[in-house]
Amino acid sequence: MFNSYLYINGIANRMPLILKVFILAIATVGLYACDSEPPKLMKAVKQFESDEQRTAHIDNMRKNHKDLLRHKRDETVIKGIRTEEHSLNACINCHVPAKYNGKILRHSDPKHFCATCHSYVAAKPDCFQCHVDHPVSNTVAQAESNISKKIQTKTQSLMLDSMTQVNTNLLNENQLVINTTNDVSTAHKKTSNNDPVDVIGESRSE
Repeated sequence: MFNSYLYINGIANRMPLILKVFILAIATVGLYACDSEPPKLMKAVKQFESDEQRTAHIDNMRKNHKDLLRHKRDETVIKGIRTEEHSLNACINCHVPAKYNGKILRHSDPKHFCATCHSYVAAKPDCFQCHVDHPVSNTVAQAESNISKKIQTKTQSLMLDSMTQVNTNLLNENQLVINTTNDVSTAHKKTSNNDPVDVIGESRSE
């Protein structure tokens, strides 16, 4: 019994150390399995004049690109302001090749510039539910731009026509109120003069 006590007591005394060794072993395996190197990206089309400019651009985009694209989206979709600055098309045209190994890279492909980093950090952006995920020719881009401008112009025209119609209706209603008020005022005056008045507000001649 004494030996059993010593055995159990010895295990109890060694338990914290065993736990520490176990935790350390798990952590070591986990760190070994992790890839500490960032993903390798395709070379961009645009090249900077100096390494300082390149480094500043990379640091800015890594930190702020999602906010820049979100702001660009609001400016374009909500306010109708379309500029080339921070354009998603410009990003795609610079970072995604027209073809890779003879095929068009889609955003679901691990080799796609956007997918490379987003998969690495387990992010799932929804940009490409609407936007094209590969470069398009200037002809197609110009056609899309023309269509977009026509839609914007048509929308503005419809809004203007709608506002004009609303203003016209308001003017007509205001004029109707004024005419009715004048008729009522005239009827009251004739009544105060004891003149017989028919149902349409006209005095009857005796």
